[in-house]
Amino acid sequence: MHGVKKVCFFFFSHGKFLKHEFLVGHGTVAAIAQVYLQPDVLSIVCDILGQSKCHLSSIASWADQIRDSMRWSGALHFVNAVDDNPPQNCLFPGARGWAGDPHSNVLDAIKNVTNVLESWVDKKASDGAAEEALKFLVHFMGDMHQPLHLTGREQGGNRVVVQFDGKQASGYPGLELVWINNSLPFRSSFRLGQLPYRKIHPADTS
Repeated sequence: MHGVKKVCFFFFSHGKFLKHEFLVGHGTVAAIAQVYLQPDVLSIVCDILGQSKCHLSSIASWADQIRDSMRWSGALHFVNAVDDNPPQNCLFPGARGWAGDPHSNVLDAIKNVTNVLESWVDKKASDGAAEEALKFLVHFMGDMHQPLHLTGREQGGNRVVVQFDGKQASGYPGLELVWINNSLPFRSSFRLGQLPYRKIHPADTS
């Protein structure tokens, strides 16, 4: 169980690096994560995937690829707070909670797939269920760090009008489309400004 918890904690901590709908982004997030996995944790991950040697990048976009056949999973890729509209109004969530069906969002989805993986460690879940849960987990951790994807603004940022390299992207999916097609962090002309935080507090791993 400790190995599975390490996997879940690592993706939560390091999924912030990049976000992309296809192999370039989700695959990169997964590849960076795998570099930092302890050998015993990686061994468990490979066991779940049924491979002696495994690459998380190869399954990182699986959850997007099956969305048409598993339409119930669509709402699990994001979470929007009612009345949330940053920067004017930031609620996570506010008094009216989350939009959409209760417990049908990326936060609860991560909790659910983590429970499945822990059940697999305790031999209470099948290998197939654990494999599916791991694929969802890898993908959802990338989804959580897409710009505005955890906000109620413009459908999680999908309808935000943006301009990049002199081209305007509007309508659906707007900001997401630019992020997908241009992979901003890889562009040599793209620079990130200094974060407005003087201190980064360590995560509670207890």
